[in-house]
Amino acid sequence: MTKMAGRAVLLALTMTIVSPPGMAESRGIVLESKEAAGADALALGTFRALLIGNNTYRDPSHRWQPLQTALAGAKAMQRLLAERYAFSDVTLVENGDRRAMLEALAELSRKVQAGDNVLVYYAGHGYLEEEGGRGYWVPVDADGRDTSTFIRNSTIRDELNIIAEKARHTLLIADSCFSGSLLRSGVRAITPDSGVERYYQKVAAKKSVQIVTAGGVEFVDDSYQNSGQSPFTYFLLNELQHNDKPLITVSELSTNVEKAVANNSEQVPESGVLQGAGDELGEFIFVKIDVRVSGVSRENVKVKVNVIDDEGARGSPPHAAAPAPAHAAAPAAPVTAPTPAPAPPAVMMPVPSL
Repeated sequence: MTKMAGRAVLLALTMTIVSPPGMAESRGIVLESKEAAGADALALGTFRALLIGNNTYRDPSHRWQPLQTALAGAKAMQRLLAERYAFSDVTLVENGDRRAMLEALAELSRKVQAGDNVLVYYAGHGYLEEEGGRGYWVPVDADGRDTSTFIRNSTIRDELNIIAEKARHTLLIADSCFSGSLLRSGVRAITPDSGVERYYQKVAAKKSVQIVTAGGVEFVDDSYQNSGQSPFTYFLLNELQHNDKPLITVSELSTNVEKAVANNSEQVPESGVLQGAGDELGEFIFVKIDVRVSGVSRENVKVKVNVIDDEGARGSPPHAAAPAPAHAAAPAAPVTAPTPAPAPPAVMMPVPSL
């Protein structure tokens, strides 16, 4: 952000809450530059997430032992996405059996709309066949070595392909052993333009189908020190929790997570794209609701939230809310959109400090 003499500096983003036709419960987001009138909007659509955390394995042969942190990781991710990031549709599957996991993936496939941003997170056991190299997610009702009770990577890819056909950006995060077997492409590096507005506009406009995994074709740890999380999820949550940028791409996020995990455990996370799913070198972008801005007083930082009805008509001009004193730090709280109503007003409000 650039300081300008003689006038207040506003956060260079406008968050517009949109209800697409026929999807009254959805919330889309448009980020616009406030410095350049008529500049192209960063249209990001609705953010949806399916989170699966499997702890309580019931295998009668005791091959699949219960885990300690998988469900805690999924729950922590649920809270973080809903409270600090722009996710309005978050589904949590706790200790999913095979049927529940497949039904949740199928329901997500049916629900996704054009232009959506879809995140799928899985934490639980994984399995890789020694012969053939087929990888699997292991539901809580898995039976020993009977792979017919697992979920094949090929099935997961099929569901992601269906989602990716409609969504603009699709992201799979897998915290399980052998999760790197889902990858069929090299790591995507951060471009020299990352962090600047034109970079976000560029990658937001292109389709992406990305994967971030806790490790390659290897075992991964279930617990990191006394954190109550696995090493991978601990550092993933840590990066998202302490991120002070309004926008962060998966490439930026995964680079930091991979370094932190590799420096503190024996596993090395991997990232890449899903082969054949139509990735166009775009990026899944996490949009932060609470933003810290350095060098600018609180009363000069505002976020405009517009509620748009199904016809796309904007409400009346925004009203400025009384800014909080610069010395009084308000507690961080998410911006929650009201239920759409005909021609509602837009609201200008201060951004609370983290």
